Amino acid sequence: MGELTATIVAHAVLGVALAALVWATGYGWLAVTRRRSAWLAYPVGLLVCVLAAWLVLVSGWLVPAALALLAPAAFGVRRTIRPTLASAPFAAGLGLALGSLLHGPTADESSHAYGDLLFYAAKLASARESVVPFRDLLVAGESSTYIEAGSTFLGAALPFVDPILFQATTIPALLVTALALGFASRGVRAADWQLAALAPLAVAVVAYPTWITESPPVALALPLAFSLYALAVSRLELGEIAFGVVLVGLAFALTKGFGVIELGVAACFAAAGLRGRVETRRALFYAVPVVVTAVAAFAFFALTSGWLTELLDFKFLPDTAIDGLWAQRDHRDTQGAAPALLVLGELLLAAMFARARAWVPLAFLAAAIAGTWLVGGHGFDITLGISIVIALLVLLEEPALLRAQLPLVVAAGLALALSSMFRDISGLRAGIVFGVVLGAGVVAAVAGSRRAYAVVGVAAVLAAAVVAGNGLRDDTPTLTPAHYDIWREVRERVPGDGIVFTTETGPLINGEQGWNYYPGVSRRQVYLAGWSSSPLLVEPVERNRRLRLNDEVVTGRRDPRSVAPERSAYFVVARRDSARTGRVVHANEMFALYEIP
Repeated sequence: MGELTATIVAHAVLGVALAALVWATGYGWLAVTRRRSAWLAYPVGLLVCVLAAWLVLVSGWLVPAALALLAPAAFGVRRTIRPTLASAPFAAGLGLALGSLLHGPTADESSHAYGDLLFYAAKLASARESVVPFRDLLVAGESSTYIEAGSTFLGAALPFVDPILFQATTIPALLVTALALGFASRGVRAADWQLAALAPLAVAVVAYPTWITESPPVALALPLAFSLYALAVSRLELGEIAFGVVLVGLAFALTKGFGVIELGVAACFAAAGLRGRVETRRALFYAVPVVVTAVAAFAFFALTSGWLTELLDFKFLPDTAIDGLWAQRDHRDTQGAAPALLVLGELLLAAMFARARAWVPLAFLAAAIAGTWLVGGHGFDITLGISIVIALLVLLEEPALLRAQLPLVVAAGLALALSSMFRDISGLRAGIVFGVVLGAGVVAAVAGSRRAYAVVGVAAVLAAAVVAGNGLRDDTPTLTPAHYDIWREVRERVPGDGIVFTTETGPLINGEQGWNYYPGVSRRQVYLAGWSSSPLLVEPVERNRRLRLNDEVVTGRRDPRSVAPERSAYFVVARRDSARTGRVVHANEMFALYEIP
C-alpha cells in the first residue's frame, strides 16, 4: 500500500505541474509573438501542449520539435508560480482523495475503478501504441477518435504515467490548479464575506465530483470559461475576435465539444460589440476563416464520430425532478433528489442575474439550461459548469452585485452544491468529501487574506476527515488482483500484432460486459470487450454478429483465423469456470489465458 500511496501522490503533483505548464506555455507564446491577448493564454497553451504531446506519440524523432514548442513556457512561468503554489494543497488533496478510491488494481489491492474512467484509460493505452492510426483496442477494426482526445494525448506522451491514475488523480489536480490560474489571470481577489457566500457555488463547477475522472476532458475544457467571458465583455478588435473564436473552438474540439454552445453565446456578444465600428466587407473577410474552420471541424466529427448524434433525444428535466421528489415518499434516495435541486439552483441563479440585469452571465446560463433540460442521450453538463465559472467570476469582480443579490446567490449555491454531491455515483459520503475539497480549492484561489486561506484549508481538512472517518465506500470492488494479473500477462505474452478473444464481454451494458474497458490497459488488441462507446452501441445487428463470432472462437467452434486472418497470434482470456479453447499459458484463481495454436 505504501508504494501505491507514493504513486498516487506523484500523479497528484503531476496534475499541478501540467496545469502550470499549459498556462505558462500560453503566456510564453503570447510574449514571444508580441501579442497582448492575455485572455487567450489558456487556449493557446492547451493547443500547443496537446500538439507537442501528439508529436511525441507519432515518432520519437519528433521529440525535439515538441520540446521547441514548449520552450516559450520559460517566458510565462513567472506568472504561474504564486497561484499554483496557493492552490496546490487543495488540488493535490482532491487528486489524492479520488485516486485513493479509484486507483486501478495491483498485485495486492482491489479497485473501485469503473466505467468511463476505464474507457479513457484504455484510450490512453491505445495512444501509446499508435495515434496514426488511432485504434480502439476494445473493438477490433474500429478507430478511436481525436474528438475530445486532448487529455489522452497529454497522458500518453508521458511514459511513466499510470493510465488509470492519470484519469483519477492527475486530471482532478490539474482542474483545480487550472481554475486557480484562471482567476489569477483576471486579478481577482475576494473579501472574506465573498468567499463564504460563494463557497457553495464553487462546489457546483462540475456536475458531480467523480465526473472529472469519468470524463477527463472536462478538466481541460472548464478553464476555457475565462476566455469565453473575456470574449463576451471585452472591447476587442475584429481580427482578435476571429482568431480567438477559432482557437477556443479547436480547444473545445479536443476537450468537451458541447462547449461550443457557450462559445456561440460569447461570439454573439463580441459581434454585437462591433456594431458601428466595422464595415460589412471587412467583417465578412474575417468571418471566412471562422466558417471554414467550423465546417471542417463538423465534417471531421461527422466522419469519425457521427454515430453519436443517433443517441440524442428530447427530455424535460423538470419532469425527472418531479418524479425523483415523488419517489422520496417510499424511500430516501439522494441521487433521485438531485435533479430537483439542480433545477431549483439553476432557476434561482437565473432569477438572480435577471433581477440584476446581468445579461452576459444570464445568457451563458440560459444556454446551459436549454441543453441540460431539453436534450437527452448526451450530457450537456459542461455548459452548466462553464456558466457557473463565469457566474463566480462576475460575482467576484462585482462585489456590489453580490451584496445586492446575496440571498439568491447563497440559496442557488446551496441547491447546486447539494445536487452535485447527491448526484455523485460513488455515494453521498464520497461526494461530500470530494465536493468540499473541490470547492475549497476554487475559493482558496481567490482568497484575499491569509486568514481566509487558512480558514478554508482547515474547513476542508475537517470536513473531509469527519466524513471519511468511516471510509469513502463499502461496496464490493469492481476489479481485483486477478484482473490485474491476467491482463498484465496479456501484455507480456501476446505479441503486438496478436489478438485476444475473451469471455469478458456480452450484450448488456454493465461493468463485466459492454461497459468493460479494463482489458484495454493491456495495450493489446481485444476482438470485443467494452463496446458501449463505439458505433456498435447504435448498430445492434453488427454487435450481435460480433458477440456470436467471439463466443464461437472462445468455445472452439470457429477458427479465429476466419474472424481476424491478419493476426500473427491468437489468445483467449476466459473465466476458469467457462467454456474455452486453447492451451493454458497462465492462470490465476479467476481467469486463465489460453493460446490457440
